[in-house]
Amino acid sequence: VVVMPFLLGNGKHATIELDETMEDIRDHSQGLELHLAEGFGPDPTLAGLVAQRVNEVKGPHCRSPYGVLLLKEGTKSEYDVCVWVEELGALVEGQLGPEYAIAVAQSHYGNPTMDDAAVKLVETRRVSTIVCVPYLFFPGLILHRNVLGGLDTIQQRYPNVSIAVTAPLG
Repeated sequence: VVVMPFLLGNGKHATIELDETMEDIRDHSQGLELHLAEGFGPDPTLAGLVAQRVNEVKGPHCRSPYGVLLLKEGTKSEYDVCVWVEELGALVEGQLGPEYAIAVAQSHYGNPTMDDAAVKLVETRRVSTIVCVPYLFFPGLILHRNVLGGLDTIQQRYPNVSIAVTAPLG
């Protein structure tokens, strides 16, 4: 049996918790050959989907250079240090091209924060538009409370920067 976690990243759920679950299944299913696949992580197909979502929301209010804020669910866990999302961001930037700057952040808890990413995009990379891509499967509390609330704060800090938000991936 191959267990394929339907998870976007390779953080605590895809490592520690699934390892524990796999051991429990092995203990109760003697002789069963069990393998754990990785979560999606920095997959080029998902990078293409992110790039597609960015291009779908660009409208007349969006001006180049463009910034893309790739935003994963926040975590306090030391098991998810955002390495995989940084790799995904590099893939997205490669697909979108040179007039795009990518910054990654966590929606709440942990680093990098949304504020860190906004500073990188606006003050360092000098973008005129930020397109936020909530790297989530579905709209819910995290999107409405953390992502949109964080974007309101960023918009107040940078009133001359256009902000757009894509739909979640699900």
